[in-house]
Amino acid sequence: MCRKKGSRSSSRAAGFSSRLYGIGAREKYNARPLDARATFTTLAAVEKKLMRYSHSEVHGSSLTLGEVRRQARLFREKTMAERKEIPGLEPERADVILAGACLIERIMTLFHAQRAIVSDQGVRYGLLHERLNRLINC
Repeated sequence: MCRKKGSRSSSRAAGFSSRLYGIGAREKYNARPLDARATFTTLAAVEKKLMRYSHSEVHGSSLTLGEVRRQARLFREKTMAERKEIPGLEPERADVILAGACLIERIMTLFHAQRAIVSDQGVRYGLLHERLNRLINC
């Protein structure tokens, strides 16, 4: 793990989750953290050892908490020069990927998520998808 042991109240996490997703949404929709930013997509690319980024291989793939922890350990053990050689990791992200992996690990732990769906599309696509689902399910 990326932080010292110490427990956060599960009710505090549930309260945050309820504010983020709406009351009961986590249970009702089995909501999991989604991300449209580069850290999740980078972690997915590293897991797949992609030599060249591929939207079709990354978008919609899933990333487990165990894999996030494994990569955080990997990044922690490597020098900056060694990180730049990791397949799937763009060399210009070598300096920030450890912090990003630790942040992802904390977020997934907070939401009790063992797996997250990776998206390389923007937030507006997620909002559109959510709205369309509401219209369809009315």
